[in-house]
Amino acid sequence: NKIPSSDYWTNPEDAFRTIVAAYSVLKYNGITGISNNYVMMAMDRNVTNEGGDYAVYESMTFRTDDSRISALYQHLCVGMYRSNLAIENIPKCFEGENEDASTMNKMLGEAHFLRAFFGYSFTTRFNAPPLITKVFADNDDYKRLTNTDQQVWLGTVKNDCLFAISQLPESWDPANTGRATKGAAWFLLGKCYMYAEQWDSAEYAFARLIDEKIGGYELILP
Repeated sequence: NKIPSSDYWTNPEDAFRTIVAAYSVLKYNGITGISNNYVMMAMDRNVTNEGGDYAVYESMTFRTDDSRISALYQHLCVGMYRSNLAIENIPKCFEGENEDASTMNKMLGEAHFLRAFFGYSFTTRFNAPPLITKVFADNDDYKRLTNTDQQVWLGTVKNDCLFAISQLPESWDPANTGRATKGAAWFLLGKCYMYAEQWDSAEYAFARLIDEKIGGYELILP
């Protein structure tokens, strides 16, 4: 009862379902759920813990057979895969009589933003995992990949953010609140520059939000 890929990606509805599938990974345990939160909180020395697993994570000791660590890694892989799937196939959905460059480019902007989000999380948590920016037809090709230097990861994240900035709107209508925006992409780009210690570039990115008010964000002041 599954639709074969040869019969899919033929209309804008398929494109929408594809980008929704990429967004849906954001709710996975290894992204924003209990596995992620448990590990991230445990690594914070300001969080009081009772030893046990907390103590292991606080010492930055991670085992490959740890189910929480596996969840982080696997779910980030799913996010990267679905983002790549969207980037490669969304254009097919707007060919011929379905041509709608504006909608297509917004969706591609979302897909690049999501890949940047998952990619930034991946390299800042695991340093140099294999960088995958395409969908392989043969699953064995994934097994042949080797680790990728973190600077290459960060460069890919920056490029995805810049593409997203060029295509995403500053805001969506109320029915689509929560979808990626130009301001969110500027913020992620600024974080990436900060992690790379490119302070001037980070300041420039954040100034688009603070000074130019892109996206209508405001600083929370005491």
